[in-house]
Amino acid sequence: MSAQEWMHEFEEIAHMARSAKDAVDSMNQCERKNQRQGMMKYKRLARAEIKKIEERIPQLKSDLNDNSNLSTEEYKRRSQMLKKIGQECKMYREQLQGNKYTEHNSTQVSETVDTAVWSNEEMRQMHEEKIRQHDDDLEALLQGTRTLQSIGNTIQSELERQSVVMDDIETEMDTANSKLDLNIKRTDFLYKKSMKDKGCCCLMLFLFVVLLLVIFW
Repeated sequence: MSAQEWMHEFEEIAHMARSAKDAVDSMNQCERKNQRQGMMKYKRLARAEIKKIEERIPQLKSDLNDNSNLSTEEYKRRSQMLKKIGQECKMYREQLQGNKYTEHNSTQVSETVDTAVWSNEEMRQMHEEKIRQHDDDLEALLQGTRTLQSIGNTIQSELERQSVVMDDIETEMDTANSKLDLNIKRTDFLYKKSMKDKGCCCLMLFLFVVLLLVIFW
């Protein structure tokens, strides 16, 4: 089997997997609505699709191993595609057997089936798009960091300016305190001097009175 024929076979299996998923989803909806007849209908449909897939996967694996024209990378990619399809079938079968199956799992399976048939070029484009998106996110993060850095520099400049103002105020306060101390000392000196002069005047007045008494007594 050629590589192109193999891919055509795989696309048919992928289509069956999507049909099985739709049948399982419809079965769950009927179960929630208590529509037993519809539930059994979609359950039989899902089982039939899963059985077909499980019967064809071994042959595709064998054909893949026999194909020597594929590169190592392409061989690994196709092997992974088959493995994913097998995992999906297992998940569907567990759901049919009554095991837990969530909407999140259903979405994951749908995405896997849709991307499994992509070519190498499509996969490369998808990865390039993710890289571009990642670069855009990093650029936005870098721009935000630059903005924060600019704000930080502005705050630092303002703090430095305020620090200079505070230094000037502190210097002026020191000068004012020095002048105040000097004035206090001068005032204290003048007060003490005035008290001394007042004492001398009182003494002279007392002596004068005594002298008068002595003369006129």
